[in-house]
Amino acid sequence: CSARPPAEEVLAEVEAFISQVETETGTEIVLYVLDDFNDLYPALDRFDRPRWERRIFLRPGGDWLIWQYTFEGDVDGVESGVDINVMREHSL
Repeated sequence: CSARPPAEEVLAEVEAFISQVETETGTEIVLYVLDDFNDLYPALDRFDRPRWERRIFLRPGGDWLIWQYTFEGDVDGVESGVDINVMREHSL
């Protein structure tokens, strides 16, 4: 899509979503934001939340809570590849 909305507009919508989810659940969310989205809409700089990093086969640097290291995992009963994640010990 060549007509992308402005970053402030998108981030305001993300902020409203985060606020509503956290208010309804009483729990802080974990952000799963891919690099190409964050390059256009710097959500990771704006929202101070635990991070769910997607780095296929490469351990991420920095502060992350969950690391998705593959999308081709094997799980009994599932015919296609599945995401496999590692979670750090951390209190939210």
